[in-house]
Amino acid sequence: MLHRASKQGDDTLKVWRVDNYNDYFSNIVKVPEKEFKSKIADNEKKLFYSEYINKTKKNGLRKIYCVTENSDLYKIQKNIKNNFLDNIMLSDSSYGFRKGRSYYDFLASHKSFYSGKYFLRLDIRDFFGSIEYSLIEDVVSYYFVVGENLTSSQKKELLQNTLSSMTYENKVPQGAITSPTLSNIVFRQLDLRIEKFCQNVDAIYTRYADDLLFSSYNRNLHSAKFINFIRSILISKGFHINHSKTIRTKNLISLNGFVISENDIHLSRKKLASLSRILFCLETPKWINSKASFVNLNMKLKTEGDKHLFEGKYALLNFLAGFRAFIIPIVRSMDDSKLRKKQQKYIVRIEKTIEKIEKLPPKK
Repeated sequence: MLHRASKQGDDTLKVWRVDNYNDYFSNIVKVPEKEFKSKIADNEKKLFYSEYINKTKKNGLRKIYCVTENSDLYKIQKNIKNNFLDNIMLSDSSYGFRKGRSYYDFLASHKSFYSGKYFLRLDIRDFFGSIEYSLIEDVVSYYFVVGENLTSSQKKELLQNTLSSMTYENKVPQGAITSPTLSNIVFRQLDLRIEKFCQNVDAIYTRYADDLLFSSYNRNLHSAKFINFIRSILISKGFHINHSKTIRTKNLISLNGFVISENDIHLSRKKLASLSRILFCLETPKWINSKASFVNLNMKLKTEGDKHLFEGKYALLNFLAGFRAFIIPIVRSMDDSKLRKKQQKYIVRIEKTIEKIEKLPPKK
């Protein structure tokens, strides 16, 4: 039998307890034991991963490993996520990769109601790549509760099976379906330590994946002492600050095209200009789902100084759907009716464009 349990001394944490060995295979991974073990073996597991090269400004090239969608390993990871990881309580300050929470929510806590607010953004270098196997093992084993019917060797075996399912070459692969949730679970303890520190110094803290955002009316937020204290917390678990991405501002801050100012969050002009440029190209009658169309689109964007690059239909759909998800809560929060009406037109244009692209035949 599989049921919820609470760790002793912390009744707020939700975990699942496995009372019998076979419960793990029937209720968590939902795959027969023999088949499951064959799929997570190293020589078999690598067949389910595709390697992509991601270009970064500072570090050159970075390898990203993605699990093939709907593959056997993908289905196993999805079951582990749904039946185990998603039942572990996360910190209040984490907003990335969470159902019901958006990038807008990540920013909203920092809205200032009068001038003079200080903002600080810290970025974690190589976020997923910094999560060591030993840290994953420690954290997951804490939540992996078994009943008295299982021997210590059986618990260890099931734990190692779970870890093997979620890792690749002893790392957290950025393209695995379990990785975003797993990263939040691993980071929970650090979030709680940072939250406690910020409460003591009258600062607000939220995190979206590798983005750490702080705000306060105390100028000490920008001090080396404050940053070094956060740095010491991160280093304790093997994470490091990417100092080239540190942002210190007062009264307003712009992050990824979103601006937090006095009692307001809005899209930057540059962000809206980029969206308008892309929509204009896609709204022309000549646009079709072809290699030539994407080449022309990318060339046009490049000549106009836009850094977006689309390799195909689904990359485009993901961009538009993501933009729509970002802009909706911003529009809803606007007090200016004229501005809200203007922004709503973007949502309508995005939705019509998504509908058009989805209906396009396969590319030629």
